[in-house]
Amino acid sequence: MLIIVNYESKDVYLIDLKTSHKSEWDFYKSFIDWSYSCQGRLYYRIIAANLYKNPYFKDFKVHDYRFIVVNKDTLKPLVWEFKDTKKFGELTYGRNNQIVIRDPFTIGKELRAYLDNKPAVPNGIDETGTNDIVEWLNKL
Repeated sequence: MLIIVNYESKDVYLIDLKTSHKSEWDFYKSFIDWSYSCQGRLYYRIIAANLYKNPYFKDFKVHDYRFIVVNKDTLKPLVWEFKDTKKFGELTYGRNNQIVIRDPFTIGKELRAYLDNKPAVPNGIDETGTNDIVEWLNKL
């Protein structure tokens, strides 16, 4: 990860370099496949929170997360900006809102509960009753 700071304008840019087997113009697909939204949103929150606590950096603006993507075959580096970096909660995308991106804090709380409670089955699964296949298919 690269953090670029312009001290004169008080701007901070968070940038990650990604190499991809897909072409650079198909990065939006990898963005979903590899959950890069979680990375961008979480890194932004951590860095912004620390900067805002610092007396010197508290007035700096942290911009949306950016990815610089390159493929060794096409060699056409592109910059992709995630304009929802600063949003909290669940995000939905796609023609039919079929792409659902969970909030990294929600995922973290769920992981913490799994580690603490060590359940025998995933959350939402009924061990003693029946489970609705259609309900779970609709979560895909």
